[in-house]
Amino acid sequence: MCYDLEYGYERLIREAKKLKAPEQEVSELEEDLERIRKRDQDGPDHYYHLSGFQHPELGVILYKNRKLRLEPMTWGLIPHWVENKEQAHKLWNGTLNARSETAFEKPSYAAIQSGNKGILPVESFFEHHHRNKKTFPHRIKNAKGEGLKLAVVWDEWEDESGESLKTFAILTVEGNQKMAEIHNNPKMKGPRMPLMISDEMAVDWLTQPMNEEDFEKIYSWSAKANHDLEAYPVPSLRGKNAVGNQAAAIQPYFYQELNTLF
Repeated sequence: MCYDLEYGYERLIREAKKLKAPEQEVSELEEDLERIRKRDQDGPDHYYHLSGFQHPELGVILYKNRKLRLEPMTWGLIPHWVENKEQAHKLWNGTLNARSETAFEKPSYAAIQSGNKGILPVESFFEHHHRNKKTFPHRIKNAKGEGLKLAVVWDEWEDESGESLKTFAILTVEGNQKMAEIHNNPKMKGPRMPLMISDEMAVDWLTQPMNEEDFEKIYSWSAKANHDLEAYPVPSLRGKNAVGNQAAAIQPYFYQELNTLF
């Protein structure tokens, strides 16, 4: 699964510009970024560790009114049909991720059929390795330092007062060989990882209508692709010994139980 991320505003605009938008759209994307940044005026430029269970508001690239845009969205999808805040808050801890294999079948993620697809640019993500009833967090990143583009499904929900909220879930796929070495949660049937979008397929992912067959081709490719990933253990991210949002969260850490330092 994917519940922990490293996220930065510089990466957000850099990945948006890589989509080769016209000059006018690039200017609008920069304005979008400025608005998103102002909404997080007390936050840092770089989040070394973010937990989805905090339901942070993050910048998502989407295709809207025939243009690429950056919009702030809250992590933890609330479908548009949810009736009230009580129901929404019961739901969104369970909608941080959406399994790609069943996204077209689940009512919670029906928005993907309407074209509500987006890209969440991140620096890296974290997964936990299980051994001897203990968990050991690992940072997973692009080996070339290029960042990662995570596929999301999003929806817009309106509460009882008429206030609207855009929310998203990160799509996941079966873990590849690299992830199988790390993500070995005994409570799950197999390793999982985020659905990662390549530079070559990013524009089509955002702009083209997709039926279930089209979508299956993308997530099947992503599950098998190498993605140039590298991984290494990092300090504790959860519990009383968690390092919090500081640079130490992405630094290699030696665990005697693992007897390795990647």
